[in-house]
Amino acid sequence: MNKFTCCVCQKKIYELVSNFYSPIIAKKKFEIVICKSCGHLSVYPKPSLQEYNRINKYWYTIKFSITPPSSDPTSKFDRWEQMWERFDLKNTKINTVLDIGSGQGWGLEFLKKKKGRLKLYAIEQYKKNWPYLENMGCHFFDINIDEPNWSQNINVKFDFIILRHTLEHLRNPNICLQEISKVLSLTGLVYIVVPDSLGINQKRISTSYFRPVHLNYFNKVNFLRICYNNNLFFKLINTSSTNLKNSEIYGFFRKKTQSDKLEFDNTYLKQVGYIKKKIRVNYIDDLKIIIQIKIKSFKIIYNFLKFLKSVLVKNPK
Repeated sequence: MNKFTCCVCQKKIYELVSNFYSPIIAKKKFEIVICKSCGHLSVYPKPSLQEYNRINKYWYTIKFSITPPSSDPTSKFDRWEQMWERFDLKNTKINTVLDIGSGQGWGLEFLKKKKGRLKLYAIEQYKKNWPYLENMGCHFFDINIDEPNWSQNINVKFDFIILRHTLEHLRNPNICLQEISKVLSLTGLVYIVVPDSLGINQKRISTSYFRPVHLNYFNKVNFLRICYNNNLFFKLINTSSTNLKNSEIYGFFRKKTQSDKLEFDNTYLKQVGYIKKKIRVNYIDDLKIIIQIKIKSFKIIYNFLKFLKSVLVKNPK
């Protein structure tokens, strides 16, 4: 197992905050830890790359079978209207746009409607979304943004980059942010959105808010800090819970210059106190789900042993 290193401050001192469980990934228990040097929450130990790929594939297969991605024309641009209103994009010069984890490309489609002729690019690995991007005239890349030096495959500088609810999924968020800063134009902007670990409104924490496909949980200070560490400096940063189950943090960032200086507080006491109170208050709701998960796991093991016994009976030595 790799030794713990915080992705925000690079320090190695941590403590366990809570175990968490998932109704979808019922066989495995996960652990949330907090860095005592900066207050960042993360999954530790992290699943291996192969295991994490399996978790994501299974998670989203189940998720999309229950709630397929909507193409409702009345609502598909809602989050992008929100982005438009958060910053003066109308008067921002944009020619080239990159959407990282673009899905079907609704953000790009929205910007094209608002800004007119744009050169559209996307990083998207889900092959079922590729036809939508092709029909839009979008050039797309099949790139793993968790791997180093992916910017070398892109010979374009972008005026606007979108990274919306993606950073928290990454095993190596610093790598992704470093590569983004490399493909950002000198006057370009990056729009980044993550869940707010100090803005939780839902009840179930250990069986819903914490989930196997989120490896990092940022508060506002540590979100700003990890971006700053990777040559991105904020032009605007804020939180919002409008029409959301939980609050989210959003920021518009430019390239950092030598004159940009920030100092960051250690949010450990604030964050650990907040999250432990949330877990304690919602313990009963979580416990009900954990019991269901344990029963489901027991049934899986029982059925497997039953199947194994039948095989041995049919094929005795």
